[in-house]
Amino acid sequence: MKLLRIFCLTIVTTLLFCFFIYALDKDFKEERSTHFIVYYKEGIDRDFIEDIIDAAEGYYEEIADDLGYRRYNFWLWDERAHIYIFPDKTSYQKETRQPDWSGGCASYRDKKIWTYPHAAGFFDSILPHELGHIIFREFVGFKNEIPLWFEEGIASYQEKSKRYAAKSIVESFISEDKLLTMEELSNIKNAHDIVNSEIAEIFYAQAVSIVYFLMNKFEEYRFAILCKSLRENKSLDEALRKTYFNIKNTEDLYKQWLKSLNR
Repeated sequence: MKLLRIFCLTIVTTLLFCFFIYALDKDFKEERSTHFIVYYKEGIDRDFIEDIIDAAEGYYEEIADDLGYRRYNFWLWDERAHIYIFPDKTSYQKETRQPDWSGGCASYRDKKIWTYPHAAGFFDSILPHELGHIIFREFVGFKNEIPLWFEEGIASYQEKSKRYAAKSIVESFISEDKLLTMEELSNIKNAHDIVNSEIAEIFYAQAVSIVYFLMNKFEEYRFAILCKSLRENKSLDEALRKTYFNIKNTEDLYKQWLKSLNR
């Protein structure tokens, strides 16, 4: 439970800070791969740069498969995502204005991620989570007001430790009668609506668990159809109804998810 608390608070604060980031392209060297351009300063170990590229490309493929986007093959040539590697934690914090605990941050619209060598949690949590956000929004766009719990559920699902821990954590909340209703989940629209760490734990655990249910209960291709409907500016209720037929809306999804846990 303690690990999830740290995870939740990290994501909440990232939502508050990442919009102030700006890129400094000058004085950076660069290394290109199929879907990424990695910018780095002189002196950074080349092995680390290669590890970043390998991890990013691997996550790209996994996330594209999870969301059913592989056939679209985004981010080629001039459309590649950018990853900026600062030499150390001090320079990272100075340029990005992130708090002391931050190991990385992202701008979803610009497809840019910032970090520094060996930042805690970057490879296992920050990189897959932020790529989950970026790839999802690349496909559905920014016009549609998608519920925060749904988008955060998709991004957190990419972190394998969070994906597999969510079920047991949710079950503990059920036993304590602390689950948020679908209305309460949907009313959390930004970080300011998460009033304390316990609500953050519940919110993120439920979001991951519901997305996990949706991705694994039904045929894989349906999730891509759902996202295509969101891209067409349909509400999540409309997209669910069009895609799954036996799910009328988010309330119905919530009931079916809860029933699957009780089983």
